[in-house]
Amino acid sequence: MWLVLFGALGIGDRPGPQGKVTVLASWSGDEEERFKAVLERFREKTHIEVTYQGTTSLRDVLLSRVNSGTAPDIAILPSLGEAAEYIHEGKLRPLGSALRKTIGSYAPYEPLWTARPGGPVFAIPVKVSLKSIVWHDKARTGDLAALAAQGGQWCAGMGGDATSGWPGTDWVEDILLQRSGKDAYTAWTRGELPWASEKVREAWRLFGRRLGAGPAEKALGQEYTWGPFPKPPAKGESAPPACALQHQGSFIRTTYRKGAPAAFTPSRELLPGADRTTTAREVSADFATLFRENRAARQLMEFLTTDEAQRAWAKPLPGPGGEDPPPPGEDPMRPFFLTFREDLPKGSVNARVDEELHARAPLCLDASDVMPPRLRSAFQYGVLDYLSSPDEATLTRVLTYLDAVRDGMARTPHAEPPRVCN
Repeated sequence: MWLVLFGALGIGDRPGPQGKVTVLASWSGDEEERFKAVLERFREKTHIEVTYQGTTSLRDVLLSRVNSGTAPDIAILPSLGEAAEYIHEGKLRPLGSALRKTIGSYAPYEPLWTARPGGPVFAIPVKVSLKSIVWHDKARTGDLAALAAQGGQWCAGMGGDATSGWPGTDWVEDILLQRSGKDAYTAWTRGELPWASEKVREAWRLFGRRLGAGPAEKALGQEYTWGPFPKPPAKGESAPPACALQHQGSFIRTTYRKGAPAAFTPSRELLPGADRTTTAREVSADFATLFRENRAARQLMEFLTTDEAQRAWAKPLPGPGGEDPPPPGEDPMRPFFLTFREDLPKGSVNARVDEELHARAPLCLDASDVMPPRLRSAFQYGVLDYLSSPDEATLTRVLTYLDAVRDGMARTPHAEPPRVCN
């Protein structure tokens, strides 16, 4: 059995042995530049050279390199489902016992991120995101509920960089969590509650009804970046349809126009059928994993969880032409972490995200991120199928197929998923 931990490790200021490390991840643009700043700090500290390789087709590139015997030293994976797949195949290197020594310091996450106490550690979460939120103009306050009842007001693009349909999986997951609670959510994520069960079926129904046939069709033709604060269209392109609300994670602000007056509201207040009193929310993370035995790579894995590294990661980049960076409280590119926290202006967007991530409330991993990749892909395509005709006949066909995929995987040995909620 295996264990995935959130943890922070301290490493000394003494330079480590010289060496080389390769890191593969999906970050590009400003995300890549911020991560490279962390790697440069590591190089200065240890004299170890790090080569970063970014790709938007992370899964395909990594599978190809692993199968050809040219795996990177470290890969940053966006889901535990993918990590579990590599663990089962014996492709990942265990990270030793040092991480487990610090786990008691990180409540309330310890029950969430610990799958098997005492088991080997295979992945380190290096960056976290808040989900279960709805973005909107901060000037809108009293009319949010009325807007939410109108399907055409939702920015619900289903297109993605490498996959389509995943924004819809977030809708289904969050409605189930906010409506039926973490126990039902956990059972479904782990394959113990059928897709065709009434609780799961109703989450799909509420999703389809909230959008409605017309907006659902429109959603199929829009990218996930379709939001309430679109950037100016490129020459020759038309502006996307106007919309007011976006159900997306904390990372989505990176796609908004500069200076967008963005604010968020907990999804329980706006999603259909949600229990307005619940405090449960979804979270996701990027996980560092070790594919090749390399002492220098182990040093980098440890460094990525330190306050020193995460402080450098959180530092805003200068704007184009050397203009001043955005203030820390409003910087849309700012990453968030489990253990590292800094003083942010009270009431700022980033301060609120950080508070939500560290509140003592039920926290659940994004369900599709925990599912085996095959089932996750089927879920994503099922969303596209359902939105093409959001009626009972389509829903029954989709859920029957997803149960068949789940049942088929139950007969195939695979690494057990971690605990889903704390």
